[in-house]
Amino acid sequence: MVNGNNILSIFNLDNIRLYQNACLNFLNSKQVCQDCLTLCPYQAISFENNLPVINCSKCTECGLCTAVCPTLALDNERYPYTDIHNQLSKYPLATISCEKDQLHNKGIKLPCLLTVDLPLLIKLSKHHSTLNLYVGGCTTCLTAPLTAIRLHFSTLQSELLALNSQLEIRLTDEPFIETQAEPVSGLTRRELLQSFSLKKFKEFEFVKEDKVALHEDNKQHLKERVLYKREIIAEHLKSTHSISYSGPLADRYLIEIANSCNGCDICTTVCPTNALYWQDDNEFSSLYFDSALCIGCEKCILCGANAIKIHTINYADGEQVSEPIELISFMLNHCQTCGDYFRSNERTELCPICDKQQNRESYFTNL
Repeated sequence: MVNGNNILSIFNLDNIRLYQNACLNFLNSKQVCQDCLTLCPYQAISFENNLPVINCSKCTECGLCTAVCPTLALDNERYPYTDIHNQLSKYPLATISCEKDQLHNKGIKLPCLLTVDLPLLIKLSKHHSTLNLYVGGCTTCLTAPLTAIRLHFSTLQSELLALNSQLEIRLTDEPFIETQAEPVSGLTRRELLQSFSLKKFKEFEFVKEDKVALHEDNKQHLKERVLYKREIIAEHLKSTHSISYSGPLADRYLIEIANSCNGCDICTTVCPTNALYWQDDNEFSSLYFDSALCIGCEKCILCGANAIKIHTINYADGEQVSEPIELISFMLNHCQTCGDYFRSNERTELCPICDKQQNRESYFTNL
């Protein structure tokens, strides 16, 4: 029997990808975020091991999951999210429309209007007072129901108002005059024909295909991915002073650390954005926290000493902690046996490992 994923892979329709280490739930003991699961209009997403799994037989690639994901863990390979923003930066007055919209051929094309999200609208608001979106063809389109599109933009309009943005979204059934003849992105006719090529069909194997989630191999690339949307919102908040707005891309976090902290590196190692980091000098080593870089993934509470607690605060309170704060400090010691540096609450010449080894040797010597 042919698997649904395999059938779609023949026609190059399986384009939604999960960058698993960008997901807030990755390496987490609980589900911190479920937006993609709860908002998918076709219930095409389920969770396995706290990570989203896409059922390609149900997925229409409407792109709503990429729009609601706060950390870009879900992205469209054919329409990468950052590429859309780069096009908007280069052609700020270009028309935006669905790739299936045959009445408006100019401008920037999207797989579906559900791909539009708040950071995208914030970028548009710098050059537009009104955003016209044609939905005349959505009534017969199988990608997403018109009711879902209207609800999506109604929610976005409310968020824009809360952010003091003057951008007005107009969903219209009537064609409108396009602004500029900018390049159109999307699947070309040649690419479409290649998707149906006999060669590709022959190379296809009728076996069950296990879809492997992708990783951002470079930690700097991972940091840029998970912070991309938050930084756009943060920049807008600072310029407009919309301190009353609260949302997943605007919430700030504070960390409280207990005296049980032993100075290990677990929290800093699992933090995907380097919001937690150690800063050393000749005598002391201090743990710092940068609230602006924290995405609230709660991975740091895996701390074996149960020393970390996270508190959510709104943007107004977050302004008070705009600079990195020192959480705890230890003496920085140099082990006289192994030569490694280690942290402790007092001056000592041996690291815990060498100290245990020496005590063990002394014990057997004295038997």
